[in-house]
Amino acid sequence: MGDHELDTLLPVLAQQGYPYKDIITLLDVCGHTVSERQLHRHLRRLGIRRNGLSLPDATVANYIAEEIQLHGNYKGYRQMTAVLRQRYGVSCTRQQVQVLLNREDPVASQARRCNRLKRREYHSMGPSELWHMDGYDKLKPFGFPIHGCVDGFSRKILWLKSDYTNNDPKVIGGYYLHCVKDLRHAPKLLRTDCGTENGNAAAMQSYIFQDESAHRYGKSTSNQRIEALWSKFRPAVQGWIDFFKALSQNGAFTSGNTLQTSALRWAFQGLIRETLDSFTTYWNTHHIANAGIPDIMFHANPKCGIQPDNDVLTDVEHYCTTVSSTTGDSDIDDYFRYVMGELNLEAPQTKTEALALYHRLVDVAQ
Repeated sequence: MGDHELDTLLPVLAQQGYPYKDIITLLDVCGHTVSERQLHRHLRRLGIRRNGLSLPDATVANYIAEEIQLHGNYKGYRQMTAVLRQRYGVSCTRQQVQVLLNREDPVASQARRCNRLKRREYHSMGPSELWHMDGYDKLKPFGFPIHGCVDGFSRKILWLKSDYTNNDPKVIGGYYLHCVKDLRHAPKLLRTDCGTENGNAAAMQSYIFQDESAHRYGKSTSNQRIEALWSKFRPAVQGWIDFFKALSQNGAFTSGNTLQTSALRWAFQGLIRETLDSFTTYWNTHHIANAGIPDIMFHANPKCGIQPDNDVLTDVEHYCTTVSSTTGDSDIDDYFRYVMGELNLEAPQTKTEALALYHRLVDVAQ
């Protein structure tokens, strides 16, 4: 890695809030060895302060209000602190955010304090010994099925995606194969529920290892790591769930209406994916008590899986597909694209703009 690559990577790692020792570890994984003294010198040269500057309460409160307005008021102070740093570039202490959240929305803060998770024991030998894969359907009635996968050892989110379906075996297989190619290794064991949508991923996993036992079916409720992740993920999408339910209650959206569902997906897809990407970044870079940071645990430990041959990956490509449609219907995609062009409409950047676009698309189509 050259100096230019280092100058590009360091601001990203610093903004994620990694401790210095973990930044050094990640740089070493990327093939660039620096001491802590050298790291500090590089940071000073680039004008980077990892902890940033303290900001007035009023400024931080404005950013918190903006995040709550866009994504809902369900984040705890730890997650909100990380999101402020990663999404807005705002550096502040957890204590400051905790006080401001309690002041701005005491009802939601009290509700979070009442939520407790009873932990179960889990054992894993290392990264990629076991991947847990599952779908998330809380937003599916509104056209936003979600699918995710998490590494059992590190709890790193390997993918968290929303496309027009999470029931097509070829789409789910595509998620799996793309991740295997990107990481250049496959897990020792893949764990899924018994849904037919997992059949292609199961077949690819078994073919790569030439062993049917490399994949395991089981009940969704006992797929421990991914179910635990969904419980943490719920606050990130609760604001969207409430928002779309309100649309249904006031008659602006009817579940099962193909036109309205397609228009809703076309208008809100970008913002939903921003929410998923934001949560993934937060989760993979936050510190888990008595464990560590998922990204660090995953990349800094020897992998338990194998590196498949390129020929093997080519053999299984027919089991998967790449999603190319926003709504799931190419004709509807073309129509919405045509309407956007004719009316000089732009992709929405906020929830308000997306809602206006949704109503405009439905009105024009009707």
